[in-house]
Amino acid sequence: PEPPIDSTPNALGIREIRTDEAFTRLEYAPGELIPETTGVFFLDVESGAVEGWQHVGGLPLDTSPDNRYVEAEGVLHDRDEDRTFSWDAASLRRAAWSDGNSIAFEHLDGDGDGGSRRYVRVGPSMEPEAEFDTPAGWSIHAWRPEDGLLLTSGGLLRLETGEALSFENPGGEIHVFPSGEGFASVSSPGSSLEAQTCHVFRYNWSGILVSEVAFPCVDPPIEGAGVRLSPNGRWIAATTGALDPGTDAMGFPVLATLALFNAETGEEMVRVRGATLPALFGGTPWLAGGDALMVESVLGLHIVTVDGQWNRSPSPTLRSLWMSLAPDNPSLVGSFQAVSTLDGETLAAANFEAPDMWRGSWGSTSREFRVFRSAGGIGVASISPTLLPAIQTPPYDDALTAEVTVDTCLNVRADATTESEIVVCLPPERVVELVAHPTDGYLVRGPCVEDDLYGRCVWVHVLTEDGEQGWAYADFLRWSGIPLVPDPDPPAPRG
Repeated sequence: PEPPIDSTPNALGIREIRTDEAFTRLEYAPGELIPETTGVFFLDVESGAVEGWQHVGGLPLDTSPDNRYVEAEGVLHDRDEDRTFSWDAASLRRAAWSDGNSIAFEHLDGDGDGGSRRYVRVGPSMEPEAEFDTPAGWSIHAWRPEDGLLLTSGGLLRLETGEALSFENPGGEIHVFPSGEGFASVSSPGSSLEAQTCHVFRYNWSGILVSEVAFPCVDPPIEGAGVRLSPNGRWIAATTGALDPGTDAMGFPVLATLALFNAETGEEMVRVRGATLPALFGGTPWLAGGDALMVESVLGLHIVTVDGQWNRSPSPTLRSLWMSLAPDNPSLVGSFQAVSTLDGETLAAANFEAPDMWRGSWGSTSREFRVFRSAGGIGVASISPTLLPAIQTPPYDDALTAEVTVDTCLNVRADATTESEIVVCLPPERVVELVAHPTDGYLVRGPCVEDDLYGRCVWVHVLTEDGEQGWAYADFLRWSGIPLVPDPDPPAPRG
């Protein structure tokens, strides 16, 4: 028989309980059908076995970043030690995870001095180890108990002395570098598709400002755009152009530009025309290590290195939809309830009876893939790049130019329709400039041509070297620069 559990509450009111008082543990063999509709599940990538957890009352579950702890309101299970604890949810709230060895709880029975928040640190035994306050309005973002440091939305707090070091831009988006030293705060003027200036403030764990850089950015409240820092803190990926968005609710076309910047100097290292950040990623688009980035174009997903090269493209079977790159293995990716290699080989999958209800994400390692109940649909506004992509490196030409990719000629028409007058037929590799039409802008959705390649039905307004203007079908133009793949070899005039 199992030894009896001492359920005497400690000084915080936390007590150990039997696991089955709060949680139900489930186990499934590799490939076994999972009929459950609630809980959280851990897919073992090596064996394919699945371990599931549910709250006995059906409450939603949370997990620690390293997957060690499973939590519901007022209860917590330690998977490593196989121990379960409970507390009065009206008095205590689990506020932050650290490295798996410490947890911060917030006292809910009164604020500290001056409206500050009162916290207590506990170890795996849930015994109190230290108490501390944070200034009013500062919420915990990350925690380094071994260094006595607390990273909050407003600054860095030294727990031993109570010293608070404020950020240059309090309230900015915080990025902690899992494979680098320190963290950064990112600020942008506001959500907009207009060109603006973003800033990245990098700090070390002593709270010293290491660098501050400014760079052009476009940061709209939609998927596929914004600013993403590499895990090692050395690089910044930012959408720097999203010209001429349409009004479609999802996937509206833009002349998209993505750039990679040196986070220390602000130097623009690489410019990728015709690419966006992958829409609906379940995590960072940076591969483990931080020297390569996943991007998306009309052709699908691709990998771009920080030295300006196209790396191998992932398998066409992989989609960006809810894809999550492994945190410590650049060749692994999780999507929905499965883990595969970038070549498309499935390594492990959880077999849910209702798969559309479940999404997956990584913890701090690629040993397990965490699968949880989706909060709802996944339809959101996103931008959709147009024209075939190309990499550009310094020195940059800011002109919007593209090359014809057909081997016969590309029709340029007076209007964005296949019935319109042909102004000129451009030969292969001819360079055109993309210019805005006085009333219709750069892009329009028009009728698809018979030999449409990507189902976007997008026409782009161009200016030829001879001064002719008109509309060309976007599928048969490629941004100037280093191409991704050999040009297609169509047999007849296009558009």
